Amino acid sequence: MSFVKLDCNITESALWLEDADTIRVWIYLLVKANAVGVVRVAVPVIASHNRMPAKRVQEILDKFAAPDPNSRCPDDKGRRIAIVSEPDWHIKILSYDRYRDKDHTAPDRQRRHREKLKTQQEGMAVTRDVTDVTAERVTVTQAEADAEADAEAEAEAETEEDELLKDENTRHRAPERRTSAARASEDFQRLWKAYPQARRGDKTKAYRAWVLVRPPRPDIGMLMFVLDCQKTTRVWQRDNGRHIPFLATYLRDRWWEKDDTLADDEPPGEDALDTPGTRICGGPRDG
Repeated sequence: MSFVKLDCNITESALWLEDADTIRVWIYLLVKANAVGVVRVAVPVIASHNRMPAKRVQEILDKFAAPDPNSRCPDDKGRRIAIVSEPDWHIKILSYDRYRDKDHTAPDRQRRHREKLKTQQEGMAVTRDVTDVTAERVTVTQAEADAEADAEAEAEAETEEDELLKDENTRHRAPERRTSAARASEDFQRLWKAYPQARRGDKTKAYRAWVLVRPPRPDIGMLMFVLDCQKTTRVWQRDNGRHIPFLATYLRDRWWEKDDTLADDEPPGEDALDTPGTRICGGPRDG
């Protein structure tokens, strides 16, 4: 389906003050014009398409061909069309080329430019908001951090419980598994509170290491006893506890089973638990 550009300023022209028949015929001519503004439609056909007498159409065409002192276009003394009889009859819209070549995209470009500026400003505002949020997070207290870590640890426990429930072969033992998962979470909370605060490290990593402790899982009473003994050792008390391993490392490397916990070597950092075969003291891990 073809279309024709209709200049939005037509409503401000003298033509818009004419009667409805005149405006209708003008728009019809624009629709029927070819690329150079030529209309090859006979008067009776124009009259038939617009449902008006041919005499009325001819009067309107004569009006378009006559000078118009109120026209905004000084070219051709305000004439809108020229009726050409030779070599073949046709109507030429005199201002067609000027309006066809007129830049109608300027408002769209301006709108896109405004939208682009608005998007950039919103992006800057978001960046400022993120910066403000980051600054606020830096001031989070240790109590708030522990509360968040507790929630994450509980989520880990729920995840472990869900995985246990998916095991078809042990579905009949689900209540026992749920109790086991809850007990593991409670034992970890007890261990977390008893561990030297300065060397607890990331609670989520510590709980993940607790969940993944390879069997047999240590009895919490025995583990607390060993931990109390280790906290009294010279190595753990030296340099404000700098030689105490992070809790995640302690669990991953099963420090409660070590017989060399009094060694003077400084334990690796918390990220060292991701390296297979790492031991805090002594030789490589068995297995």
